[in-house]
Amino acid sequence: MKGLKFKFDETKAVARNARLQLTKASQFYFKAGRETFGGEATPGELHAFRLQTKRFRYTLELFRPVYGPTLERMLESLRGIQQLLGEVNDCQAARKLVLASGDRRSLQVRRVLNMLDQRQAEKTAGLGRLWLEFDRAGAADRWLSYLAVYAGRARRQ
Repeated sequence: MKGLKFKFDETKAVARNARLQLTKASQFYFKAGRETFGGEATPGELHAFRLQTKRFRYTLELFRPVYGPTLERMLESLRGIQQLLGEVNDCQAARKLVLASGDRRSLQVRRVLNMLDQRQAEKTAGLGRLWLEFDRAGAADRWLSYLAVYAGRARRQ
């Protein structure tokens, strides 16, 4: 994840490295999400968090063999956040295209921009609700606990 440096110790088992590094990544992610959704996030801030979500999810996916089926459910919740973040970003990108290709004073352009603004606002509101559900009381602690405790157990079964 951008802004987070992983320091894998080659003398330690993959599960041990996963415990140490993925718990740090999880803390970093939850902190970034709380900062993003703690106020009125700009489209640029949402896009940056989209990239963090993507990196966090892809990093966790690398360690699927080390964890059990609970990780799949956790990844699914990240996919939902990433999906909505992508939809918000798509509205912003479409808005830029419309502005670049049309006259802002045109009735048709204004209608398209209004539609995109409304859709982006709806998606952003839904994203805020999804984040509150994702980060409900104790959620970060459950993520940390799972990542710290269950690394390597899936392989031993």
